[in-house]
Amino acid sequence: MTEAALPAGQIGISLLAFAVLAIATWPYVRAIKPRGDHMLASYLVFLSVFAVASAFLYSTGLGVVATLGWEFLLFNWAFSIMFLVFVVVPAFLGARAAVRLSLTQQGVPD
Repeated sequence: MTEAALPAGQIGISLLAFAVLAIATWPYVRAIKPRGDHMLASYLVFLSVFAVASAFLYSTGLGVVATLGWEFLLFNWAFSIMFLVFVVVPAFLGARAAVRLSLTQQGVPD
C-alpha cells in the first residue's frame, strides 16, 4: 500500500490557506499595482511569485533542518511559527516587488 505525500487533512488545510491568501491579497494588489497595468495580470504575478518563492524557501528550509538533524525543533510551536515567518515574509516581499514593477515598463512582448 502506498502512502500519499501529505495526509488528506493537511492537503485540505493547504488549499484553504491558499484560498484565504488568494482572496485576501486582491485588495492589496489593487492598491500597489502601477496605474497602467491590468489588475488580473498584477494579481496573477503576485500569486505566482508568492507561491514559487514560498515553496522554494519552505523546501530549502526543511532540507537544511533535516540535513542538520534538527527535525525535533519542528515540534516546538515557537520554532515552527518562526520557521513559517521566515518563509512567508521574504515570499511576500518578493511578490510585492514583482507587482510594483510595471509590466508595460518591462516591455511585454506583443
